Amino acid sequence: GAGGGRARQPALPGTTTVPDPAGRPPPGQVIPADMYHLGEIEKIMIARALEATNGNRTRASKLLGISERTLRNKLNIKKA
Repeated sequence: GAGGGRARQPALPGTTTVPDPAGRPPPGQVIPADMYHLGEIEKIMIARALEATNGNRTRASKLLGISERTLRNKLNIKKA
């Protein structure tokens, strides 16, 4: 069907969900206004991609749709 994936089931009370590697909040979660700042969203997405790939920068860059060099540059800027 459209979208090509299964509908995600809501988490049961007392359980956790796996973070979305694309940085999307769980359905129904309110996004704080300060998270609309592009720099903050970028940091969150990079951190989630690295977490989802166990720190593998090559795979994280592919997940993010950027080159390894761009990811490396963004990580270096983030630390400064």
